[in-house]
Amino acid sequence: RRSSFRRSATVRRSDNMKFTDWKAFTPEKAAAELPRLLDSARKAVEEIEKLEAPVSYEALVPALNEATRPLYRMWGDVHHMLSVMNSEAWRSLQDEFQARIVEFSLSVGQSAALYRLAKSALADESLDSVRRRILERMVQSAELSGVGLEGGAKARFNEIAARLAKLGSDFHNAVIDATTPEISDAQIYVTNIIILSVYTLHQTTTRVCNCGKVCL
Repeated sequence: RRSSFRRSATVRRSDNMKFTDWKAFTPEKAAAELPRLLDSARKAVEEIEKLEAPVSYEALVPALNEATRPLYRMWGDVHHMLSVMNSEAWRSLQDEFQARIVEFSLSVGQSAALYRLAKSALADESLDSVRRRILERMVQSAELSGVGLEGGAKARFNEIAARLAKLGSDFHNAVIDATTPEISDAQIYVTNIIILSVYTLHQTTTRVCNCGKVCL
């Protein structure tokens, strides 16, 4: 059985999910694939948004998962490589695509059409407890992602989300640099500044108000 497992560099899990071939997964390959996956995910989500309410759980949740999973899976693989093989090539890739991934994720989370469809599916009284909970979390996630925001408030929310993502990646890289032998005092100083900036931004940009939601 061991030899049969090794016959293929990529092992099928299902019709549309495979194990990542880590030996072949390079920054160049990811850079070539991410634009295509991002465009494909965007188009697939737009098709789902065209559905007429009410919709069933089966028509909404699996379709949305299939639309976004390839992109999020590869982006997760990129983050994995940044953890186990942090290099300038992987960091450059993250810098190049992170803002676009965050922008896409926010557009999905703030989609009024998807929010409306999720609430219509949630109104189905025949839903079992698992499907109902998934839809409830989907609705809640949209609300916490700023689906109800407009104008300047929405722009500010998205600006903060992008800034937090950038600070998070900078923090991760700074910690790795700080634990690498033979670093300079200047690098340690920069690391401490980044850590303090992340903490301060989290403390000052969000709060829980009387409505029970995270507000800016």
